[in-house]
Amino acid sequence: MLHPYSGARRREHFGPDGTGSYSSTTYGFDESNTKTYRFNSLGFRGEEFDPDAPVKLFVSGCSNTFGVGVDLEESWPFLFKQKLAEQRDLPAPSVNLMNFSQGGASNDYVTRTLLEQSAQARPDVIVAGFTHMRRFELLDETTGFHIGAIKLEELEQAGGRYAELKRRAEFLILGSDEIQQKVQMIKNVLLLQYFCRSRDIPLVFFFFEQWQREDLPGALSVPSTEALYEQIEFGGFVPIERALRVDRAADGLHPGPRSQEVLAEAAWTTFTSLATRRSP
Repeated sequence: MLHPYSGARRREHFGPDGTGSYSSTTYGFDESNTKTYRFNSLGFRGEEFDPDAPVKLFVSGCSNTFGVGVDLEESWPFLFKQKLAEQRDLPAPSVNLMNFSQGGASNDYVTRTLLEQSAQARPDVIVAGFTHMRRFELLDETTGFHIGAIKLEELEQAGGRYAELKRRAEFLILGSDEIQQKVQMIKNVLLLQYFCRSRDIPLVFFFFEQWQREDLPGALSVPSTEALYEQIEFGGFVPIERALRVDRAADGLHPGPRSQEVLAEAAWTTFTSLATRRSP
C-alpha cells in the first residue's frame, strides 16, 4: 500500500472531514470555480492506486505538475498517461497514474515522495517535475512543510509548534545562497536518478524553473558544483522554454490546456528517446 499524502496542505488534499475521496472546485490560487479537483483516499489528485494495474506511472512535482487551473484530463501527466497506454496498446485505465504533486512543493518534496512511494510499489515509469531551487522542506513528526522566505512570517504568526519550525527554517533560508540551492537541487536529482537506476525504472524529469531561467540546466554547474553536476544523466531531461506557455489556466497564472498538451508532448519525446537508448 502507498503512503498517504504528508504535506502541509492537508485540508485541501483530504477535505473538511480529513478522510479524502472528495472533490473541490478550488485549489491554491484557483478560485475560479470552473475546474474540478478530485482527490483519492490517500489525498492525491486523481484515481485510486491499483496494485494490479498492468502499468504504473508515478509523477510528482509542484503546481505545474499537479495541474492547478485545469481539469485532471487536461493536465500533462494525464495526457502522458494516455500516450503511454496507446504505445502499449492498452486501454487508458490500464495505466494507473499516481500524481503525488502538491501546489508549492519543493524539490525535497518531489524526491522524498517519489522515493517513499516507489519503495512501497515499483512503478514502471517515473516522471519528476523539479521546481524552484529556492524552496525547501522541513518535516516534523507527521508533516512536511514547504519553506521559503515568505513562509517564515506565516510560521511566526501561527505560533506554537510552527514557531519552532520557523526557528529551524531560518537555518535553511538565512544560511542559504544560490550556490547552496544549486547543490541541494543537484543532490535531489542524483538521489532520484540513483534510486531509479538501481531498480531499472525509466526516469523522465523537468526543470520547471527553466520558465524563469532559460540558462538552466547549464547554470547549475559552477566550480563548486561541477563534480556533482557531471553525474546527472540528462538522457531523461525534458527541455522547456517560455515559448511553450501558449495559454493560461483558469487561475490566470499556470499553464493552460494547450500548454499542458505541449508539455505532455515534450515529455513523451524525451521518454521515447530514452526508451530507445535503453533497449538492448
